[in-house]
Amino acid sequence: MNRYYATLIAIAAIISFGSVNAQPWTYNFGTATGVYNTSNTPSTTFLNGLTATPSGGGTYRVRMPNAQVGSFNVENPGTSLGTDSELRIVVPTGASSAKLGIYDWSTPATVAYSKFKMRSTSVTGANGTFVIAMGINTIGNDNQTFSSHYNNSVAMLQFIYSNGVLTSVNRRISGSFFAVIGSGLAKDTDQEIEFYVNNGAASTIYSRSGTNYTLNSQTWDLWVAGTKISPANGWAKAGTIASGINLSGFCFWAESAGLANSANLYLDDLEYSNAFPACTAPSTNASDISFPNVTTSTLDIQWVNGNGGGRVVKMNTSNSFTAPTDGSNPTANTTWQNGGEQVVFNGSGSGPITIDGLTQNTTYHFRVFEYCTPNRNYQVAFTTGNPNPQTTASGPGLSSGTLSAFGAQCTGSSYGPNMFTITGSNLTLANVTVSSAISQYTFSTDIGGPFTASLNLTQPGGAYTQDIYALFTPSAVATYNGNIVVGGGGAVNINVAVSGSGISSAAPTLNSPASSVITSVGATLEANIASVNCSDVTARGFEWSLINGFANGAGTQVNETGTFGTGTYTLNVTGLPANTTIYWKAYATNGTGTTYSAQQTFNTAQFFLSVGDISVIAVNSNTPDNFAFVNWVDLPNNIIIKFTDGGFNAAVSATAALNARGTEGFVIWRNNTGNSIPAGTVIQVQSATTTLGSATDATSG
Repeated sequence: MNRYYATLIAIAAIISFGSVNAQPWTYNFGTATGVYNTSNTPSTTFLNGLTATPSGGGTYRVRMPNAQVGSFNVENPGTSLGTDSELRIVVPTGASSAKLGIYDWSTPATVAYSKFKMRSTSVTGANGTFVIAMGINTIGNDNQTFSSHYNNSVAMLQFIYSNGVLTSVNRRISGSFFAVIGSGLAKDTDQEIEFYVNNGAASTIYSRSGTNYTLNSQTWDLWVAGTKISPANGWAKAGTIASGINLSGFCFWAESAGLANSANLYLDDLEYSNAFPACTAPSTNASDISFPNVTTSTLDIQWVNGNGGGRVVKMNTSNSFTAPTDGSNPTANTTWQNGGEQVVFNGSGSGPITIDGLTQNTTYHFRVFEYCTPNRNYQVAFTTGNPNPQTTASGPGLSSGTLSAFGAQCTGSSYGPNMFTITGSNLTLANVTVSSAISQYTFSTDIGGPFTASLNLTQPGGAYTQDIYALFTPSAVATYNGNIVVGGGGAVNINVAVSGSGISSAAPTLNSPASSVITSVGATLEANIASVNCSDVTARGFEWSLINGFANGAGTQVNETGTFGTGTYTLNVTGLPANTTIYWKAYATNGTGTTYSAQQTFNTAQFFLSVGDISVIAVNSNTPDNFAFVNWVDLPNNIIIKFTDGGFNAAVSATAALNARGTEGFVIWRNNTGNSIPAGTVIQVQSATTTLGSATDATSG
């Protein structure tokens, strides 16, 4: 195997092809040696047994005719054709062929190519007929000579030796062999032979050494030692094979040497594929992007082409571009979509093309990517003037600030005015206009008015600034959202967003009731007036009750009066019973009515006495037991005090019933008066009777 051809194969192996399964299969006969000369018995294991044939590359079949003194010799070292093993076909003496067929590779297609290194020879006094063909798999998988496969082939090349001289080179077409003039084939010469074959219904292109070549439907090209022998668009097919049939085999035949061991065909470095070689990216990218015509909304762009078959032009508002993916064919649109990177040209020209839909006084960036055809591999290098920016012309223009929303306002009154500022540049002398399709908005150039449905403002042209005041007068309960249109001065109209709504009189809107800072006798309550609904709040507060589901207005009120707007308010509620569930609501009143929130709840804390807060001042231990005590602090409503003369069990909750030690019971006293009992009050308890509050007698001893 010659090292030069090994390099070519390695390069071809990394080229991208048009089919997902396209690849060049390669076979160089390895380094092993062997001879196959069994007569009339084909072998599909001889070559594969010496050096493995390529996966997916089909079957390699050799066959020697019956008793005609020929063989297949894998030799190492061989001739100058290669430095490692090569195949030598010793041509049989008679008219039956020695045959090497390669067929049934994976995913066949209507195109295929093969290339190989070849040397042929015949000694003086000897002859030899050699045929190489590409077509369907049948040409390689049977025992027939080439004459049986004219109509199974698209490409067929024949060369003949007579008396040791290469006398003719022929191609098969329309039932006959025709001479190939200037074939370039030579005796005893190492030459690379290439077949490119198209059996498709349409023309196609293959790339070789950076140049594209076209093959018409059912044609083929021949290359010998780097020279294209066939004419432009290829030679016509060899036989009658129908178009659209996939190519799946190629074959070598050798016969009719006349003398034993006198004629030979040497082969090495086979390469073949079910797809044509892809083109390589152009070596020179486009350059010198220029803009011969620029307006406020369009620009023309042109460039100097590189050496590709075509190019893609992209634009963006920033100098940020993603190169097209090799093989991609993006759609171009010359109207700017304002959506980021966009293809504006895809073809073979150099412009100028017109890009429209642009914004005045805006910079746009452009970049050109050359590609080769037909496979569209892209050149992505930067060149002089590629990429290149261009700014559109500055024309009349208007802009504005924002207008604050008017929000929800009561019908029948006017609100505002709110203000926005319009700014113009490069304006003509035409008046500037301000208007809105929503009649509830009126306008003035003065905060005090007068306000009208539209403004028609004279201005000197060029730069211009003006404050505009807008007044909102809702006429009904509705939403009034839309635009104020500002135009004139030769500029494109602009929109200023405006929003507001009309509401009618109603009771206040309340939300977010909450309780906090909860003690045994009080809490802080909070609520929010979200809207006064066209009438100021005159009273706001809270109601509480010990009754779940109490009616609005039936609770104890804590409130404040005055004139109030929206916002959060808080009040402290005191005098609550300890350790009790409190039910409460927020409320607010305006000229239309009163709104109550949903009922809320919280629990007051337990009230605990400290040592010295009460004193027992009298005790009678005889039946009936009775005692008296005096309080030194106010006793809140609902407080419970438990008395025993035996002590309490520490392990039992102080609030549990019957938790006195031993056999002693106790008395439970409760303030159920509904009010606090002031300090200094003497209270006498006898059994279940008490002078104030209530008592439960649990005495057991």
